[in-house]
Amino acid sequence: MEYLVSFLLCCLLLTFAFLIGVKKKLYLLAGYVEKEVSNKDGLAKCVGIYLSLLGLSLIPLPFLRDWIGVSIVIGYLFIFYVCLFTMLVHTKRYTKI
Repeated sequence: MEYLVSFLLCCLLLTFAFLIGVKKKLYLLAGYVEKEVSNKDGLAKCVGIYLSLLGLSLIPLPFLRDWIGVSIVIGYLFIFYVCLFTMLVHTKRYTKI
C-alpha cells in the first residue's frame, strides 16, 4: 500500500513541477500575486526544480523503509522540511518587496 501512495505522491509532485516549471502556470502557487513577482521565469524554474527533487526523492522511500527501518522516514521528513524551507528562502528573491 505504501508503494502505491509513494508512487501517487511522486506523480502528483512531478505533475506540479512540470506545470509550474515548464508550462509557467504560476497561478497554481498558493498566495501568488503577479504584481509582487519581479522575475516570473526564475520563480517558476526555482519552484519546478524543488518540486522535481522532492517528487523524485519519494521513489526510493518505501524500499528504504523496508530495508533500513522507520528511522529513514524520520530522516526523510527532516530533509523534506529543510528542502521546503530552502525553497521558501530562495523564492523570496523573486519578490519586489
